[in-house]
Amino acid sequence: MGISGEKFADASAKAINRELRDGQWLLCSGYDLKRASSGERYVIARRGAHGIVRTSDLDYYRPLVDHPDLFLKFARLKLDILGPVSWSESLTGYPLIFDEYDYHGLETDGNVEAALEWATREGGVLGLTPGRPPRDGGEPLKSGGNPMGGESDTVWRFVIESFIARRTLRLYEAATDPDGVDVGAIRSLMGLTPFGDESPQFARRQALDSVARIVERMVADLCHPILRRKDDGIVQGWGFKNLLGAMWLQMMWLMIADAGRRCRRPGCNRAITIKVPKAEELTYTEADRAGKKWHVPQKYATRKDKIYCSPSCNTMAYRARKKQEG
Repeated sequence: MGISGEKFADASAKAINRELRDGQWLLCSGYDLKRASSGERYVIARRGAHGIVRTSDLDYYRPLVDHPDLFLKFARLKLDILGPVSWSESLTGYPLIFDEYDYHGLETDGNVEAALEWATREGGVLGLTPGRPPRDGGEPLKSGGNPMGGESDTVWRFVIESFIARRTLRLYEAATDPDGVDVGAIRSLMGLTPFGDESPQFARRQALDSVARIVERMVADLCHPILRRKDDGIVQGWGFKNLLGAMWLQMMWLMIADAGRRCRRPGCNRAITIKVPKAEELTYTEADRAGKKWHVPQKYATRKDKIYCSPSCNTMAYRARKKQEG
């Protein structure tokens, strides 16, 4: 079962307040493909007379607020990947695509069209080219990536970044599938050779560890904490260096919001969590009444071995097992 765009949006809203997701990115009225001296094709904002982009051709939006499911769209782009791509993870967790792979071979007509289409109709360029042009109002962008594109925003790099996002999302979906851990998909995505009757729990741990390392590294490289005043205090949010960083923040927030245990009944994806009671819901025993010694009601405790969200799910899962057994 795939993750929906609504789930990404809900995760972003739960993870951080709207005011702390207000980082802007720039959209241009048009983009062109140019070829660098190395022969690589890249995406860049369309220039007018004298090579200048008119301010009237620029627009700003907030990726984390206006398009909270950009990561999902980026990871599910249909791109041409020619031949097998070897995959490894460094000790830092950053995914490495290596071997003698012909990156220029990724500049297929379909991939070129997809990169240009993404910039024009989705979120703009990824911002892989260094630079800090003015933002709306003339203030310098607090970003390490140029939203107008340039020689580092190549077509092949666009494809590779989408490939990394797709592999990470598929691995996460395989590990958290409410219908059961997809051990076969995890083996295939991680390049693991079957070595015995490893349990779904083991495969899930391996997959989630891998996803966590990748997301952690991407966010560390492409994002940064920000501080904002709220009421009489200071609160912490997140900023991003480029559009790619904003999308990886969305993936991180999805994982955080989705971190609770899930019901094991096929078809149910409800979280099994320990509910923290509100202050007004606390109770005390008669023996402690005089001293007002508060206790958490036993009804809020969640057993660590609980695998179903409710008695009804437990009953339905039992009936389904009996039906399968005949």
